[in-house]
Amino acid sequence: MRILKGAIRLSRYKEVLGTVFVLSFFGVLLAQHNTEVLNYQLIPIIILANLGATTFAFMINDVEDAEDDARDPKKAKRNPISAGLLSHFEGTTISMLMFIVSLILFALLGELVFLVGASMLIIGFLYSWRRIRLKGLPFIDMISHGYFLGGAALLVSYLAFAQLSIEILLAFLGVFLVSLGGDMFNEIRDYESDKKAKLKNTVSVLGLKPSIFLRYFFTVVGLGLLGFTILSIFSLLNIPAVIVGIVLTVLLSLYTIFISKESILDYDNIMFL
Repeated sequence: MRILKGAIRLSRYKEVLGTVFVLSFFGVLLAQHNTEVLNYQLIPIIILANLGATTFAFMINDVEDAEDDARDPKKAKRNPISAGLLSHFEGTTISMLMFIVSLILFALLGELVFLVGASMLIIGFLYSWRRIRLKGLPFIDMISHGYFLGGAALLVSYLAFAQLSIEILLAFLGVFLVSLGGDMFNEIRDYESDKKAKLKNTVSVLGLKPSIFLRYFFTVVGLGLLGFTILSIFSLLNIPAVIVGIVLTVLLSLYTIFISKESILDYDNIMFL
């Protein structure tokens, strides 16, 4: 029971579910525009694979950050390993099981999707793994975050049905930029604790003020690209598709507005793509 409770907390499912569903369905929506027939039976596999890979990234991050999180009362309470609910070994084992399950699911979706999914998992691991820790490398931290916690999930859901196109590349860039904004938000929020842990990332190099500006800049440009992609792909005659696209963009915009109302240095436990 203790391990099950710890595994659920380690998954941080509340932070993962919304983003994964939006990206997965958005990718399917784009694919529908570029292919004649969709195999709808693949959609549950796509969602589960993306959900597993994203959850793995969060799990392994908490495993590797447990020692640092223990220094911060808020983070120590949230992290089940820092809180003593799981041991480091148990957390690692649960994380790697999620890695394996996700990899198997990606393999069911074709070779290209498997390669994208595998890269998503590997980069998610290297992002947090202490021996490499991509999130401690200025600028590389942002690029890797933009890919494995944003763009990759969109690519998986699209490439399961269709070939690369200009539409998916524009959408990928939009999601990538929004994810960059999310990463900068997290680094700004964690600025003081990262400083104590001697973690050198993009925000520590650029400073707080430029980083806050870039965070909003990346987010706004990314949302603009997504909105442009949606409106340029779907004819106004295709009313249902346009409505779905507009709703997705509005939801992402409202999400950004909601975050901007909170103190950027004090908003705890947020996952923004």
